[in-house]
Amino acid sequence: MSKFIVLVRVSVVALALTACGSAATCPAGYARVGDLCMQVAADDGGVADAGWTTDGALPDTDAGVVEDGGTVVMLDDGGAAEDAATPVEDACVAHDETCNGLDDDCDGAVDEALKPAFFYADADGDGHGDPSTLGMGCSVPAGAVALGDDCDDTCPTCFPGASEVCNGVDEDCVLGADNGALLAFYADADGDGYGNAATVTTACAPPVGFVAVAGDCDDGSAAIHPGAPEVCNLIDDNCTGGVDEGLPITTYYADADGDGFAPSGAATRDACAPVAGYTSRAPVTGSTDCADGDPRAYPGQTSYFTGEVVGRPGNRDFNCSVSLEPQYPGGGFCSGSAIDCRGATGFIGIQPLCGTAAATYQTSCGVQFVSGTLSCVGTTDHRAQGCR
Repeated sequence: MSKFIVLVRVSVVALALTACGSAATCPAGYARVGDLCMQVAADDGGVADAGWTTDGALPDTDAGVVEDGGTVVMLDDGGAAEDAATPVEDACVAHDETCNGLDDDCDGAVDEALKPAFFYADADGDGHGDPSTLGMGCSVPAGAVALGDDCDDTCPTCFPGASEVCNGVDEDCVLGADNGALLAFYADADGDGYGNAATVTTACAPPVGFVAVAGDCDDGSAAIHPGAPEVCNLIDDNCTGGVDEGLPITTYYADADGDGFAPSGAATRDACAPVAGYTSRAPVTGSTDCADGDPRAYPGQTSYFTGEVVGRPGNRDFNCSVSLEPQYPGGGFCSGSAIDCRGATGFIGIQPLCGTAAATYQTSCGVQFVSGTLSCVGTTDHRAQGCR
């Protein structure tokens, strides 16, 4: 709304303006014009009267103010208006608008030059406000902040961007408490400190029977886990995926009859310890098993047997020497007198072959008392010829 001042046939001796803001009345000697109080004087030395009108008509005193769009007119004592001056807008001294609830710049509006500020109460002082406490003003008051994104305004460590800690509290204000901070724990049935990766749970601390480290390849044996010493037992003790790795390895040869000798062309197996059904003795010349189905037949056999090698009809070569060696010699006899008694052990007569019927064997010969008389006496038995 504009107001105009028209000067009529008077010489204004003095004109003073002062800001009155929202004051209801002006000081003595001033007339209110908008938010200003204006001092006026008549040319005859008398001070102009001030008055108000709301109907557009001039007041009936020497001078008056119209606040509804009419004209402010200064009159002489006779009440007649003379020479009119060019109208001017509100006679007002403008100041910078500040946030104080007043019209400092005299434009009829309060605090309008300032950008409205939205703010939120920040009870915990973390720089993030409670979104449910929205307020607005021309500035952010003490105890409030411009950010309204706090998920817990009673927790100074809880705000967007904070580091989430596994403690049951939502520090970062994202997806609830402990989001992204829960730890994985694995079942440890054998108590060796290493868990089974197939049985996992998440928590802030390990539940009973769970550990933080997985990787146990056998959760039923406390001796088997990552880092355990590898033992020569055909087991993956350290859970690396290998068996007996890093240990001295020996080549073993298949020994079906368990006599410690392998046949020519036997299958092999590398291991760090003896393997059942295998021998470490290589089947080389002089150490090759000639009958791997009969544990009695092997190189160096010192015993004699009356039967055949198992699986080899007619074969009595139990020491794998190729040549047959009989157990007992022939030439056994006993004869003579007590004075000249002679004899030898062995089969009496012809030396029998292996596998033939038992024959008489001279076991001893010597002088003995027989019916009170010294005599040359021998003893015999029946036995079968043994071979190797």
